[in-house]
Amino acid sequence: MYSIIGIIKFYYSSLLHTGTPVTIYPANQYGDVFAQLIEAAPTTEVAAGKTNIDSYAALQELRIESAFAGHAVSDPDAAAACLSGIWLLHNYLDQSHVISQDLHSSTGSFWHGIMHRREPDYGNSAYWFRKVDEHPVFGDLVIQLSPGNADTTALGLICDGQWDPFAFIDLCAQASDPADETTKLCQQITSVEWQLLFDYCYHLAITPI
Repeated sequence: MYSIIGIIKFYYSSLLHTGTPVTIYPANQYGDVFAQLIEAAPTTEVAAGKTNIDSYAALQELRIESAFAGHAVSDPDAAAACLSGIWLLHNYLDQSHVISQDLHSSTGSFWHGIMHRREPDYGNSAYWFRKVDEHPVFGDLVIQLSPGNADTTALGLICDGQWDPFAFIDLCAQASDPADETTKLCQQITSVEWQLLFDYCYHLAITPI
């Protein structure tokens, strides 16, 4: 599975509560255009967040052709999903939504569900996660968040070895105070989720058919 190739292991039991950014993949593996935007992104937000106006001009120039320069794109929808994810990373929810709502796939629904969770519109988010059904990134989340981290099980996020996106929606609904441990946990899980889903989309976009 592409999403777990070359993963850098971290002790999530401590990092998930400290506010320390958790980096799974080096941004430079996605090419210059994506790398610059990932490195310039603000800390991943649980809620809508403040739009990153410093990157707006670069985001407006973002195109599949330039972002995937040097690669043959075999899955245009997966490539478009990467663009949706980048807009979301910089807290431009509307622009991300314009792209994800036209991706009629489990992955498109995944990005769509994250966007609504962050608005926050939890009922709408749950609707789109029901459309996701099963997704390979759910398994990757279990792999990344299980070792040494009892909270993900205790909070019902991982049950019988399966990721529960609806339990995570409920937990995010409780994350209102930036200094609260629940908010810190949700913020770090949101960051891990974004990285895993973006990586999945990127490799799917360039995988030969």
